[in-house]
Amino acid sequence: MILREEQRFYWQKTLAFQRSLALRLGRLLSLGDSIFFATFDELRLAVGGAPLPVEEITRRKAEFSRLERTWVSHYPPFLRGNQPLPKGTNWRGSARTAGESRVARGPARVLLTRAILTA
Repeated sequence: MILREEQRFYWQKTLAFQRSLALRLGRLLSLGDSIFFATFDELRLAVGGAPLPVEEITRRKAEFSRLERTWVSHYPPFLRGNQPLPKGTNWRGSARTAGESRVARGPARVLLTRAILTA
């Protein structure tokens, strides 16, 4: 279990690093966070000096915003945005045992270190 969680931890760190690099490139190309709506080929050509299809990128971003308004209301609060939940937020949920139909319910605790697992 520890190895599985560590794998996810390092994967998330890699994604965060890639995101910061993309945002830095977005600033250099005067796109800001709209860089996430450009294709890899468009970015590769832009780094080589070709003009970016800004109108197409803007259209993609607008379409995403339109679609996001239809499904973001269905996401639970912890999946909305990249801000942490306020302290004292109550979570509710259920956990299923693999291969069984029983449901377990109870309080959950967010562990900020794995010290409890190794103690």
